[in-house]
Order: sequence, then C-alpha cells, then structure tokens
Amino acid sequence: MSNHPFLKFMAVLFKVIGIVLLVLGIVSALGFYTGSNNTFDIFGFRFTFPSAVRWGLALTPLVAGVLGFLWYYTLGSVISVLLETNRTSQATAKSIKDIELTWVTPRTSATPALTEATPVAPPAPTETVV
Repeated sequence: MSNHPFLKFMAVLFKVIGIVLLVLGIVSALGFYTGSNNTFDIFGFRFTFPSAVRWGLALTPLVAGVLGFLWYYTLGSVISVLLETNRTSQATAKSIKDIELTWVTPRTSATPALTEATPVAPPAPTETVV
C-alpha cells in the first residue's frame, strides 16, 4: 500500500520523459547530420552546409537530449529514493513502536530501593620520597 501514489507516478513520468528526450536527441542529431548533407536551393542559390556546420547542427540536439535525459532521469530517481527512504523510516518507526522493551523492568518489592547514599572516604594521601 503506497502513501504517495502521485509522487510515484511523477517519478516514473520524469524517468520516461528523460528517456524520450535522449531518444529524440539521438534521432534529431542523426537527422541533422545526414539531412544537412544535401544541397538546398534557397532563392535560386545552391546552398550546401560545410562539414563544421553539419557537426554543429548534429551535436546541438544531441547535447540537449543528453542533458535533458540526465536532468529528468535524475529528478525521477531522487523522488524514488526519497519515497523509499520515507517507506523504510515509517517501517522502522512501526517496528520500534511494536518492540517490547524487555531491558526496562518495573520495580518490585524484591528490588532494594536506594534510600540513603553511603559516604565514601577519600583515598589516603601517599608520601613520596625524593
């Protein structure tokens, strides 16, 4: 039985969003790199991307996809860890509450009560010979 179903849903949703961003980043990087290899006619001018521009076009969505994946997947993992910590701390609190403290026994008539402290004499001084 879960106490926080919405947070569990959000943790899974963030992980799925992270994976989708990673896949979209990889696919768009491949698309930009291979698609920019074509020659375009823009207003009657033939236009071809140089190799450096193609790499820039390909790396931009790839880096954005990887960073988005790291951000959202980490956020989902942190929520999952916090939920697990909450669950284990509640289970620990319940088990501690259920434990019968056997080392603390109630006072009975057989146990002598301390009524008066017995004075203790200080140790006798010792002489040191030099």
